[in-house]
Amino acid sequence: MDYKGPERRDLPETLALQAAEITKSEIVSTLLETVGGILAVLNENRQVVALNRTFLDFLGISDAGTVLGLRPGEVAGCKFANEAPGGCGCAVACSNCGAAIAILTATDLSETSEKYCAIESVFDGKKTDFFFRIRCVPSSVNGNKYVLLFMQDCTWQQKLLNLERVFFHDINGLIGGILGTSSLLTMVSNDEIRQLAQTIEDLSKRLAGEVAIQRNISKSGASGLNPVFCRISSQWVGAEISNIFTNHPVSKDRHFIIDVPDFNFTTEPAFLIRVLTNMLMNAFEACAPGEKVNLNAMLSGDTVQFTVSNPAFMPANVAARIFQRNFSTKAELGRGLGTWSIKFFGEEILGGQVGFTTSPAKGTSFYIKLPQRN
Repeated sequence: MDYKGPERRDLPETLALQAAEITKSEIVSTLLETVGGILAVLNENRQVVALNRTFLDFLGISDAGTVLGLRPGEVAGCKFANEAPGGCGCAVACSNCGAAIAILTATDLSETSEKYCAIESVFDGKKTDFFFRIRCVPSSVNGNKYVLLFMQDCTWQQKLLNLERVFFHDINGLIGGILGTSSLLTMVSNDEIRQLAQTIEDLSKRLAGEVAIQRNISKSGASGLNPVFCRISSQWVGAEISNIFTNHPVSKDRHFIIDVPDFNFTTEPAFLIRVLTNMLMNAFEACAPGEKVNLNAMLSGDTVQFTVSNPAFMPANVAARIFQRNFSTKAELGRGLGTWSIKFFGEEILGGQVGFTTSPAKGTSFYIKLPQRN
């Protein structure tokens, strides 16, 4: 099934008749009055013909007429709603939108559908991330088809859940490095054991640090993240990353090239290593055996940049939403945490700029740009 919706819309006079029809339906009107959560009624073309007071309060408006005929993403200010001529549901990014899939399942297949939907909303230039549980129920009034759109705002709960799952995601990566290195102790000479033991000690210290961070998060939420900025060497960063991935299972049979010139800069070292580790985990997972992953660094003026590159190309519909909170190409909750945490820690904690480029010819490169601090 193609989850990009058709562009057609009903005319204003038709919308007015549909709204009146819904108002006269005792069952639907009762639902609009009694349902405590967000509820809207959509016509076959995915346009709003009625919505309840909770939805109006959520939007901060008093007149339902201002959103009559709009589609859900247009009402919610979704940043993709105006990317295609047909509006909400017609852009490339809409093909994997949970709300679009649920609505089209209800309109085209007449089946009840429940999905999760991550929306990056933009109102008056201000960006806000929302996460909704969406349930779409096909309905009929006087033989005309409608969809009841139920929305539960799970944004805050999902943010806390993500922070917790990011912790376990990152801890799992550290454990992989420790296990990979420790397994070599049974196969090497005494001369090599000292270096392997040092690597295990370093990784264990990082593991203890991650546990301490999570303990603070569990007590205080996101405010429990207390970054400590200090001067460090780029060579130290390269050595730390090398320790993590040299014997890590995820890098097995891949070529890992670290090209980091020597310079000093100021940052929060633990969170920078976390960001680069997640970039590299994604890069290695995207690569086939025998392919190459690069870590590069450069100092340009008052900006430090680290770049992680791999030969894989990201499709446009994935690339459009790769950093969006809660978005994943997987169906399960809590997936896609690596890219979300790269953005969160890189920008919210480190004060940097995180981005990526991707093309079939050059593959994919994720980068973080950090301002130089005095």
